[in-house]
Amino acid sequence: MLKKKIYLIYKFFFTSLSIVGCYLNIPFLSALSWKFLLYKNKNIKNSKNENKITIILDRTTGRDDIIESYRNFRPKREIVFISRENFKLIFDYFFYKDYKLHKNIKNFQIKLDKYNLYINKLLKSLRYLLPEFNFVTFNYNYSAEAYFFQECKKQNIDTYLFYKECFRSPAELEVFPFQIYSRFLKNFSKILVYNNMTKVYLEKISKNKIKVSVNGFPRFNFFLRNAKKKYRKKITTLVFFLIENKKGIPNKSKFKSYNWSEINYKILNYLIKLSNLESKIKVIVKAKNGKLIPNILKQQKNKIIFSNSGSGANVLKNSDLIISLNSAATLESIASKKHILIPFFGKKTYDKKTIYNYDKTLIYKNEKKFFNQIRNMIDKKNIKFPASINNYNKMMKDYFGNYKQAGKIVRQTIDRG
Repeated sequence: MLKKKIYLIYKFFFTSLSIVGCYLNIPFLSALSWKFLLYKNKNIKNSKNENKITIILDRTTGRDDIIESYRNFRPKREIVFISRENFKLIFDYFFYKDYKLHKNIKNFQIKLDKYNLYINKLLKSLRYLLPEFNFVTFNYNYSAEAYFFQECKKQNIDTYLFYKECFRSPAELEVFPFQIYSRFLKNFSKILVYNNMTKVYLEKISKNKIKVSVNGFPRFNFFLRNAKKKYRKKITTLVFFLIENKKGIPNKSKFKSYNWSEINYKILNYLIKLSNLESKIKVIVKAKNGKLIPNILKQQKNKIIFSNSGSGANVLKNSDLIISLNSAATLESIASKKHILIPFFGKKTYDKKTIYNYDKTLIYKNEKKFFNQIRNMIDKKNIKFPASINNYNKMMKDYFGNYKQAGKIVRQTIDRG
């Protein structure tokens, strides 16, 4: 507890130092703060080469990919992480809190010029304070990073995009929202994606000729290990991965009325009753990191465990029955050959293009059949694991690409940087 308090004070001091640098227009202070805010991950071995470092903009799923890629391997460059919040604080100072580039703003060019000049000097200061470095990030459309990496390119600092938003519904693949961000793709030294559908998508939206490589899904081995375990047991843990209301639904007038909130509400209502009646069933609702607990769970008495932090993979590992739709967790559940139910019911008939391409036997368009199946599986005394998934190999290849080589490709990209 004392160590944690000391660290929070340490973090607050150096984060504040960066902001002070913005107020006083002294980029060196921000660079100095960043040097002391870099941190290592205990799951990645130290490199023997301290003269080169790779700075990774931390994100849970991306971090897990890096860890899995270097499992049993020693990196040839020192790997350190930094919170993306440090980039956002500086960006917000020059624009305004939570500003997004696709929104119009008064005096944009004046603000941008000041920001670019500050970042230019910050990077030069980092070159003085740190050994040779490059960057890895996991998305291209974060407003707080777009112009930062553009400046990196001007200074010949390599930046790599290990793109994580690689799971889309067929409807989403036909739409290209906020194309203002696509012009920043040219700033990356190399772009890696999980699958071919994302490669084609990024190459289409970019006005510049960019090369996108399919590296596959580094964490697939984690799920494959689960998929190979054979056993029988009664369902004791049910996990509902809370569905984002617009997940898989493109920003297009045709789909404006589409929303998964009705499905969410009905499932949560059912799980509340289940948790109160079945004391031997652990019911977990997993939301994205930082998401608030749904009102229905606060308003009604229940024994549900709500989680909005940590990786979904850790929750998935110890689960028996999964309820999920249109998320990485859905595909990861299938990859693990867990028993999964995919809800696709409601008052309206939804276009089938708005859900990912799954084994059709996993999808429930009838509400009554969906809830009956949950009950049937809970009542069974002996469920066979792993679950049988139709077209498993094809689905894995479509979404997870060349997963057998994924870790190797990530290591080669970082080590040779």
